[in-house]
Amino acid sequence: MKKGGNTHGMDSLADVLFALGSKRPFLKEIKIQADGGRQPFTQSGAKAYGLLIEILYCVGALCECDDVVSDMIEMLDGIADGVV
Repeated sequence: MKKGGNTHGMDSLADVLFALGSKRPFLKEIKIQADGGRQPFTQSGAKAYGLLIEILYCVGALCECDDVVSDMIEMLDGIADGVV
């Protein structure tokens, strides 16, 4: 996830989820659900990721840039699924 000089020690999605309270954000293997959906997160990882998404939507509303937030969330979903 690193895109430039970050001075906060958060160089990956896992680091961000750790900062949001997850002790082990990712499962060892992505679970494929009955509907074909992918679940990369542990329970605490899913909770932290949900909080991250809520924060991003709040920031998007404050900055009136919801379209950018949607693109960011799509990219984060890809990172979580190991696609990006």
